[in-house]
Amino acid sequence: MTMSATVRLAKQGDAQAITQLINQQLEPRGITAQASREGACLHITLESGRVLPPQQTVVGYLRQALERLSAASIDEVRIYAKLRGDEELGWQENIPLLPASERRALRRRRRSVFRRCFRIWAHWQAIGLGVSFVFLVVLAAVVLALMVIASDLGWDRPQLGAQVTMIAVAALFFWGLILGDAQTEVLLQRLRRATLWKWATAVGLPMGLATGVGLLFYGQAWVLQLVGLLPFSMDVSIFRGVVMPFVSGLSGFFVLGLLQWLSVARRVRHSYRWVVSSAFGGALSASIGALGSRVLSQLLMKHWNLADVPEMGVALMVVICTFLIWFSYQAITGVTIARMLHRRPKVRFRHRKPLLKTRVRKNMA
Repeated sequence: MTMSATVRLAKQGDAQAITQLINQQLEPRGITAQASREGACLHITLESGRVLPPQQTVVGYLRQALERLSAASIDEVRIYAKLRGDEELGWQENIPLLPASERRALRRRRRSVFRRCFRIWAHWQAIGLGVSFVFLVVLAAVVLALMVIASDLGWDRPQLGAQVTMIAVAALFFWGLILGDAQTEVLLQRLRRATLWKWATAVGLPMGLATGVGLLFYGQAWVLQLVGLLPFSMDVSIFRGVVMPFVSGLSGFFVLGLLQWLSVARRVRHSYRWVVSSAFGGALSASIGALGSRVLSQLLMKHWNLADVPEMGVALMVVICTFLIWFSYQAITGVTIARMLHRRPKVRFRHRKPLLKTRVRKNMA
């Protein structure tokens, strides 16, 4: 009998087919099963050698497998476990199963929830990544131009550093404003008031970046003291390439997530998850960006024969790191947004009637 035929018979409630499917998973672990039907009740007897089958593990597996199988006309499962050759039972347990109609309804609800979450997540990615991609391309061109100008004028000019800082802060503010406005359009489909989100994003991006970069360059001694408390030694390259990006990303994106959370804290249940997701998602994405940008920039520099131009390598690493960090951050936090909003129905705003027409009708009456 082929596997597809066995599964088809098991879905129809055939005890021998169910026995064959269960034994395929349990026999390699030294457990044999024998199933029999008694009306709507399925009896499963488990036998093992020297040690009884673990009750919690086996019951959990059989419950999940039989619910996934959705065998027809089986509403209850009784499991018996004993040692091979003994007549006395070691343990037994009853598992009530939902009726087939309720199981189908439950699967439809789960698929519906998954589709809603996926639509919210996809919309969040399309909005956030689309706006960010256009802005980051423009920003990358500006950074490359400034790198060339700085290389021609000299790297030790303090007035150039101040100008670059002001331009970076202004660019981050406007990027946050545009990105936050686009994300607000997604939030307003499920929330009535979320207009403060764009201003929180506009302020949070430069503040978060300043916090993360400041900790990355000036907080190494403090982080090293914390890492020194761990019961193992760490290589310097791992500390600078993994630990410091993780800590700086955690702190920087925590600031951004905290400001965004304050804008919707009273309107979304369990909204604190956004702060946790933003902080740890930012830490993970910062580590991904640091490692990925170093590897990819070295490969591209060798491929383009630009190893003698260190300025180009620095600029390329910054651009790649920014793309990797933001793309991975959007993907991680998009899951949290979908879980936060999928239970809320779409908001339908009522269109107000024009005030002039209302007054005219009153005067005519």
